[in-house]
Amino acid sequence: MINEQEIDHLAKLARITISDTLRARLLGDLNSILKYIDQLSAINTDKVEPLLQVNEIQNETRPDTTEGRIKSKDSLLVGQSPHHEDKYTKVRAIKVR
Repeated sequence: MINEQEIDHLAKLARITISDTLRARLLGDLNSILKYIDQLSAINTDKVEPLLQVNEIQNETRPDTTEGRIKSKDSLLVGQSPHHEDKYTKVRAIKVR
């Protein structure tokens, strides 16, 4: 179990100051948490499968299929651009200096 010196050491590591009343409360809380962990550790779990997920939901995926190619002349992007030629949209040149 944890003692007051360990609480002070943890406070020093966390760079916080704690009052005597808070130290006493932390001491009780941490010791009760550790006692509960000891109870859980005492349970035999040798024949228990590891639990990966709480509920039995599985991801449902759809197969990757192609719906056909988009014809470039019918493409929304090319069709909506003010300047286009065949399957290309015309834009101004970008020059990097």
